Amino acid sequence: MEASGVLHEIVAIEYSAKKLYNEAMDLQSGYDGLIEKEANELHEKLCAKADKRIEEFEKKKVAEAESHIAELDVQHKTDMDRARESFETSKEQLAMRAFEIVVDKDA
Repeated sequence: MEASGVLHEIVAIEYSAKKLYNEAMDLQSGYDGLIEKEANELHEKLCAKADKRIEEFEKKKVAEAESHIAELDVQHKTDMDRARESFETSKEQLAMRAFEIVVDKDA
């Protein structure tokens, strides 16, 4: 083989290698883009799922808190009613006692 033939073959092999390299880089770039797209989609799905679970948890906790508040309101009303009754009973007894003291002093 002549030198020019060998040189021509080397140039052809180099051209072929560059072409393969460029094709590989294009494929890698395409795969990188695909992987990034899929990663972003997965991230969005996971965030949406997490947001939904957080919302459900918040709703549950708010409902539990409202239920507990309602129970406390009932208990508070019951306690206040008892306190009013006790006050009314005590008020009448103290008034009678004061009246008896006043009446006994005058007697």
